[in-house]
Amino acid sequence: MIAAELKRGLRYIAGVTMLVVSIGSPGLALAASVVQMPFEQLVEDSEFAFEGRVVETRSEWNADRSAILTRVRFEVADVIKGGPIGSFEVSFMGGTADGMRMSLSGLRIPDLGERGIYFMESIQRPLPSPVLGWNQGHFRIVDDRMMTSNGRPVTGFEQSGSVLAAFDEDMPSGLRLSDDRTAAVSVVEFKAHVRTILGRRADERREVAR
Repeated sequence: MIAAELKRGLRYIAGVTMLVVSIGSPGLALAASVVQMPFEQLVEDSEFAFEGRVVETRSEWNADRSAILTRVRFEVADVIKGGPIGSFEVSFMGGTADGMRMSLSGLRIPDLGERGIYFMESIQRPLPSPVLGWNQGHFRIVDDRMMTSNGRPVTGFEQSGSVLAAFDEDMPSGLRLSDDRTAAVSVVEFKAHVRTILGRRADERREVAR
């Protein structure tokens, strides 16, 4: 049942391998390969994109106890794409409940108190991760600078095609990265770039419709 639930939501998975491991207490880990998305595709394909903060997290079994889910509640500070919304809750597959741990190898669930910009595949449909492209649509804000989900500073943008990437890849193609946090783009610059992409795509659709 876990495998079936996983397959329903793996939109960008190229191959899936399930591994059963024990780490301290009994647990289940799932590993996979994903397609690395161009950043512009990430922006275009997201259902909802926003700046926000994680205000609540809790892990619990789903209704038939076939999977552990972590519920994450976001407080929205700025809607970048999609309709207005104040706060909402989504579920990520994985977490710890009743001494059992379940994880999708490499997938980062946003931390309590974390501030970030998130590109969501869906905030309504049940998915292993509601973030588009898994970690690729998950960006952290540190000191008003933009970081990938694993803390690498985003220093700029460039055109790049889609390639197959290992599951531990944490960013879409088309980003320039550095180890220097002072070189990272600001939140304002990042959001302006996203809105430029959205505006350009809207102009392209209007041209096609003429």
